[in-house]
Amino acid sequence: MSESARASERDRAAPIWQLLLLLTIAALILVSAFPYFEQTRNANELPRLVQAMARVEAGEWAIDGPSRRGIPLGPDIARSPVDDRLYPNKPPGTSVVGTLAFRAASVGATPPTLREFTWWARLFAGVIPALVLLGIAWGRLRELGHGGPVVNAVLLAWLFGTPMFAYARLFYGHALAACLLYAGLVALARGHARKRAWTSALGGLLAATAITVEYGAAFAGLPIAIALAIPVFDRRGAATLRRHALVRAGVALMAALIPVLLLALYQRSVFGSVLSTGYHFAADPGFRAAHGQGLLGLGWPRVDKIGIDLLSPKTGLLVFSPLVLVGLAGLVHAARRTGPRAWAARLDLAVFACLLLVGLGLGFEGGWRIGPRYLVIALPCLLLGLAEAIEAWRDGPVFAGVWAVALTWSVLACSLAATLWPHVDPTNIGEPFGEVFLALIRDGYGPYGLPQWISPGMGSVLALALPFVLAVGVNVWALGPRRVTVLLPMLVGVLMGLLIVLVILPRIVVAPLKSERNLRYIELVYEPKVQIEPEGSRLEPGHTITLD
Repeated sequence: MSESARASERDRAAPIWQLLLLLTIAALILVSAFPYFEQTRNANELPRLVQAMARVEAGEWAIDGPSRRGIPLGPDIARSPVDDRLYPNKPPGTSVVGTLAFRAASVGATPPTLREFTWWARLFAGVIPALVLLGIAWGRLRELGHGGPVVNAVLLAWLFGTPMFAYARLFYGHALAACLLYAGLVALARGHARKRAWTSALGGLLAATAITVEYGAAFAGLPIAIALAIPVFDRRGAATLRRHALVRAGVALMAALIPVLLLALYQRSVFGSVLSTGYHFAADPGFRAAHGQGLLGLGWPRVDKIGIDLLSPKTGLLVFSPLVLVGLAGLVHAARRTGPRAWAARLDLAVFACLLLVGLGLGFEGGWRIGPRYLVIALPCLLLGLAEAIEAWRDGPVFAGVWAVALTWSVLACSLAATLWPHVDPTNIGEPFGEVFLALIRDGYGPYGLPQWISPGMGSVLALALPFVLAVGVNVWALGPRRVTVLLPMLVGVLMGLLIVLVILPRIVVAPLKSERNLRYIELVYEPKVQIEPEGSRLEPGHTITLD
């Protein structure tokens, strides 16, 4: 056996301890910073937090009862036509996970504060799903034949180099929905490859459960249904194979109906019809008007949304994560081949493309966000493409340079957002890098966690350096040592990526007049301030909390 073949065998035989080490380090980095700002009245988190408390304390879904404790709920709420009470306008899946977080936070002699409860909620619905997703992806990529160093490099690049980094630190539901959908896709692909009906059933169940967390996951059903149906109608295949494909498709559909029916029962109970959602009855007139266009705010894809969702310095996915382009190129490369890897790549590519088109048709643009929020659930589909791109082109100096630029740019941009201020308001800024992120570091601000333990300014730099050094270092190690012609372009690419994020992006547009006022507001509500904040009011039953 040649030396290269033996090296390839060692790559593929990487022990499980590598995964455990990777997950441990990723977990420590995710919890090293806690960007929490109570006075922002986070409209995505607060209604779900209150609903979780209401489920535990009163066994009800409504959020305007005693469990509310006077907490302002923001605009993401709906008024039920059934009982005239208030509910979150989102599906209840995230709140169900929040009940586990509230029980965990309530262990002890004293009730938790809102900040403590939020930390546990983000842990259960953000950090843990992200880690589970990484574990599933590690197994899938290794199963499809990718080497250990490449898989480790891809997982770190993806976690810290996409908006998932920010949403893994928030109680928004995007990380949870992404984990469920991705787990379903992996199980469906595995059921197809191994011709196992029970694995296909598990895939249908998991993918459909994502809809109970985020309604947009339902649109992934179209490419999934097509992928399952094609083998059934393939006249070139044997009758036995077509029959097995029909069985797998049938059991996947039956399993998918379970969470869909549970969600339908919730909507019928709360909003009067299985087809009604909280968006139909939004309490805020502006939200009601936005979601009243087309199908819950969804119309045909618009050309101007390409700029808003993909290219805008404020909200563009490719501005925060150019790694996406590399992942898509890798998926296309894999999809053109044959075998289980190609089938999985086609499914991932189809799901990502479908959810992208759906997002381009949304009239409602998603409020405070890092990139297009409703595309976060599709980001795991890029994992296979990233691994495929590295495996296919790792020996080329041009690819090494391009990869290093995209990696450095993505990890630094997403780390700035996830660590300092994951609530970019695009209406008041030209670009968030110089006007918000770097300005906060300049003014000595840093969130709870590592920055609080050291000092806000230096701690923020350290919290940013940890994911950057880890992701970039592992990738350079995986790709670079082969020869100088690859290592040198990678080092040049890293320097170029730093220059883009720290110098070019902050100067790419002229700051609007409201930008300075926006920064003043952020610094006004920022926690912790100069010193550690007081504990705050505890969530005691019957005790009213007001956020001044």
